Amino acid sequence: MKHQLNLLAAAAILAVAAPMAFADDQYLMATSTIHKLRVTAEGGPAWCQPVVHLHLVLEPGSPDAGSTARQIAVMNLLKTPITRDCKAATTAELTVSGPGAVAGRFIATAGGGWAFAAVPPSSATAAPAALPQPLPPPRVVVKPPPSPVQPQVPAQAQAAAPAPIPALPRDYNYAGALLAYIHTNPSLARDPKILRWWAAYRYFREYQKVWNQEFKIQPLLEQAKEDLAQTLAQRNGQLVTVLINSQFGTYDFSRHQFPIMLNAQQVSVSNPIPASGIQGIPITFVFKVPDLDSITVLPMEPVAAQIFEEKRTRWGNVDRQIAIAVTIKLDASGFTPTWGNLVAAGTLESATIFANARGEQPLYEISSAELGRMRAERAAQKAALAKAEAERQAELRRQQLMAQRQQNIQFLSNSSASTKMANWISDRPLDYSARLNNLRWARAAALISGRPTAVRMLVQMDSSGRAEVETRWPGHLLVNVPEEQPEMKASEWYLVQGYLKVPDGDSLPAAQLAATSVYACTQPKCADATDATAIVDRKIAALGGRR
Repeated sequence: MKHQLNLLAAAAILAVAAPMAFADDQYLMATSTIHKLRVTAEGGPAWCQPVVHLHLVLEPGSPDAGSTARQIAVMNLLKTPITRDCKAATTAELTVSGPGAVAGRFIATAGGGWAFAAVPPSSATAAPAALPQPLPPPRVVVKPPPSPVQPQVPAQAQAAAPAPIPALPRDYNYAGALLAYIHTNPSLARDPKILRWWAAYRYFREYQKVWNQEFKIQPLLEQAKEDLAQTLAQRNGQLVTVLINSQFGTYDFSRHQFPIMLNAQQVSVSNPIPASGIQGIPITFVFKVPDLDSITVLPMEPVAAQIFEEKRTRWGNVDRQIAIAVTIKLDASGFTPTWGNLVAAGTLESATIFANARGEQPLYEISSAELGRMRAERAAQKAALAKAEAERQAELRRQQLMAQRQQNIQFLSNSSASTKMANWISDRPLDYSARLNNLRWARAAALISGRPTAVRMLVQMDSSGRAEVETRWPGHLLVNVPEEQPEMKASEWYLVQGYLKVPDGDSLPAAQLAATSVYACTQPKCADATDATAIVDRKIAALGGRR
């Protein structure tokens, strides 16, 4: 689930339109492409009345479908068009329609700050001015009732107010990392060094007064021990929240979003309290998060974006600093000491974007589900970029070969038949130093290295088949051909590329060649694979096909 905050005015989510004809008796007041909805007012040109009747229409695919809290949050943003275009209005009634619309009637008043709330079913037929006054809850001082045209919001409806975007948790950055580290080794919660740090972190002023007084600090350490135990019991030890400073770029009007400049795959947090008497605790925690760079945009409607950017502009310069609180789910492997740091790996669990570098004024929350979608988009972008780069490199090489075609043909014409055939079977760029391998060299290389050796060889088959096919030339060699390659035939000549190995044994066993690519020659001894022009054009065509 994602939320977007009313930043600076009620138009922060809705793109507010000047009143315009929408139907014979309807006026279009506001729309939102992100939320996929529109708001209309009844009455045609005479829609502005003391009691305004509104309709919120959800379009198919609206992210607010089925959520009362989300739909009320959008309703509350209608304060701007109502107060701007209808000074006479004191009350607004609203109904919702479309896929996933919540049932019932909603009401807002000028006296209540134009905050919408659901009207209880028992009073759904009553006039707005006659809404019953709710009974005050115990021990609550009740304010004087509003005027008849400004009904008080029922207490039952106040519970339906949308949940705000979460602020930073109390223990983030180094404190949160230390708690996660203690979670992997609970005995650390009794370590005197850890308790001293926690006391300095949670009760800094008191700690500074008694840090070097042996007896006076003991009660504070006991208090810190109890607080640390309670904090560990209340939190998920696998989650760590880190605040990252970042920037937003120039607004994208086509996509209604700001790009975010976050190009990193790890974050680190260091001890912020180098207090006296605290030695031997971790200095820096490093978190490797491969999908950290999946956070790439801050969605915002144009009206909200303009207000947001104008408020941050001084002397023609825009303050583009923001902060992103990323919650990381740590891998089960825990922390590993590396170069004096404690390093842990994890994945993004959620993220919140804040309006300034101090992590204040939350703007946008990105849930785990939303992050999954963003990860998929990011992976697709990377794959597309990698493919485009591979195609660019192949095309560049092809063009180079085209430009040097005649020169390459001339050079290759003067090369040996072995060089020509090695280039014919090779899937690599043109190589004037390439040679076919002979069996003696290949056996020796395989025996010395103790592993299969890459070879390119000319062979004539002595039998047919695909598994351990005997060769007439060079002999003492068996060829294995994969299923995707054609079956070899007796007496035919082939150029074969693959890996040669020599089985163990003292009786000079036949070498085995596992083929990866095979060319069936049309002429004896593969004379057809020695045409310099055909070899160069074959290379150019192969590069052109890598797209």
